[in-house]
Amino acid sequence: MVLNTRLIVIYNIIGFIGSGGIFMSTVLKKKSSIMKSQTIGTAFLFVSDFLAGGYSGAAQDFIGIVRNITVIKEIHKKW
Repeated sequence: MVLNTRLIVIYNIIGFIGSGGIFMSTVLKKKSSIMKSQTIGTAFLFVSDFLAGGYSGAAQDFIGIVRNITVIKEIHKKW
C-alpha cells in the first residue's frame, strides 16, 4: 500500500490528538471525566490506526472504546 505524505501527516496529527486525550486523563480527578477523556483519545487513535492500515491496533482501540463506554454507563456492574 503506497501512502502519500499528506495522508501520513494527517493520521499522525490525529494520533497526536488522541495521545493528548489519553494524557489529559492523567490530570483529571473524577472517574467519569477520566473515562470520557480516555474514550475520546482512544477514538482518535482508532481513526489514526485505521487510516495507517494498522487494523489490529484499530480493533484493540475499538474494544477499549466499548469497554470505556460500559464503565461510563455502568453496564459492567449489571453482569
